[in-house]
Amino acid sequence: MPFSDYALAGRLELTEGRGNAAFVEIQQRRNPASGAEWRAFGGTLAMFSGVGSPLTQTFGLGVGSALTDADLDAIESFYAARGSDVFHEVSPLAGVDVFARLARRGYQPVELSSVMFRPLDGRDGAIEVNPRLRVRAIEPDEAGLFASVSARGWSESTEVQAFIDGFARVSVEYATCIVAECDGATIATAAMFSCNGVGLLAGASTV
Repeated sequence: MPFSDYALAGRLELTEGRGNAAFVEIQQRRNPASGAEWRAFGGTLAMFSGVGSPLTQTFGLGVGSALTDADLDAIESFYAARGSDVFHEVSPLAGVDVFARLARRGYQPVELSSVMFRPLDGRDGAIEVNPRLRVRAIEPDEAGLFASVSARGWSESTEVQAFIDGFARVSVEYATCIVAECDGATIATAAMFSCNGVGLLAGASTV
C-alpha cells in the first residue's frame, strides 16, 4: 500500500478542487447571473457556487503551498463580497500551523471526512458480480435520467434534491457519469473526474 503522505494529499486535494472548479465554470457559463466563480489564492482554490451551496468552500488549504494570513484575508474578502460565510475543507496533513492560524481567526471544526484511496495496478483479477446488475456509462442523451435518479437517491433529504438534480445535469459535461441497473431498472448513479493521474469517484446515489 502507498504511504499517505503530503504529496499524495496534495494530489487528492487538487483533483477534488479541479473537479469542483469545472462545475463552477459550467455553472457560470450557463447562468452568468448566478455569480458562480472560483479563484486561486496561493495554493488554495476558493469556490463560490451560490450562498449555501455545498460547493461554496475552499479546497487545498495549506497543502498546495504554505498558508499565510494574507491568503486568508483575501479568501475571506472573496466570500464576504458575495454575502457568503467561509468554509474550509482542510486535510489533516495541512499541519499544525494551518490549524493554529484558523483557530486564531475563530474557525471551529464542524465535520471530519475520510478519503479512501487505492492504486490501480491490474492485479486484482475477476470480481464476482450479481448477474442481475449492470453498470455502464450513460449515453449523451441520458443527462435527464442520470439527474432524476441521482435526486431520487436523496429523497430522504428533500432540501438538497434540487441541488443534486442540477449538480448531476452539469456533471455529465465534465465527468464520466455511470448508472447501475437491476433487472433493467436504473437504481443508482456515480461519476468519475480525472486529474493529475487521480480518478475521483463521487456523486454516488442509490434509490
